[in-house]
Amino acid sequence: MRRSIPLGLILALCACAAAATNVAAQWDGRYEDRFENGLVSGETFESTNVLDVLRIDDQSALVEIGLEFYNGHECSFSEVFHVEGEALVYREQGTSDPAEQCTMTITRTSDAMVLHDENYGCAHGTCGARGGYDGISLPVASRRAFSEAERSIMQQQMESLSHNER
Repeated sequence: MRRSIPLGLILALCACAAAATNVAAQWDGRYEDRFENGLVSGETFESTNVLDVLRIDDQSALVEIGLEFYNGHECSFSEVFHVEGEALVYREQGTSDPAEQCTMTITRTSDAMVLHDENYGCAHGTCGARGGYDGISLPVASRRAFSEAERSIMQQQMESLSHNER
């Protein structure tokens, strides 16, 4: 006797699998947010927050984040993130205290890429005094593709990260 699987179930499973595996590819690119910033002296200047997402494969991406804050404080973060549902997630390995573990999640709303720094563990050691990742958003509309030169540089950085993990 031949068994058949309902077409609706097959289509639903395919849609779920496609959604879960395409996040890295769909989000690949550079996101920027330019804004007026300032110094305690009263001077103002233009700053740019940057989120780079470089697809490695359907389940992972190299993510680089550069944020600027009041009085010249900055945050800088570069790690391989993994697809979890409709998000990219980085979880620090080997942390003895789970309360201090760095767990960074990037989600997408209809108009923004949003950073979430669980317990603010990622900001420690990667951000200046007035900096942090949690709640920072960059406009989806700012996304642009990487140039071949940018892609090449990021791939070299990814290889360096992989080499350091060995």
